[in-house]
Amino acid sequence: FKHMHEIIGKKMSEIAPNNAEGTRNDALHERVMKTQEALEVEIPYHYPDGRKVDFLVRKRPLYNKKGDVIGVASI
Repeated sequence: FKHMHEIIGKKMSEIAPNNAEGTRNDALHERVMKTQEALEVEIPYHYPDGRKVDFLVRKRPLYNKKGDVIGVASI
């Protein structure tokens, strides 16, 4: 991607189609949106050359001024 606007607002499965990690990340995102609870998980990532790296992912709900969940922050 050359510009941030190409990925902002998209799900991981849209950015990395046919990628199990992207699909798993989308499921975690939906879980945080529904439960409104933060989570921390290790997610394995498999590079095309076969290398595997584990990422520690933290997600938490984002709220507007009314207290409504409007998204998920993820590191």
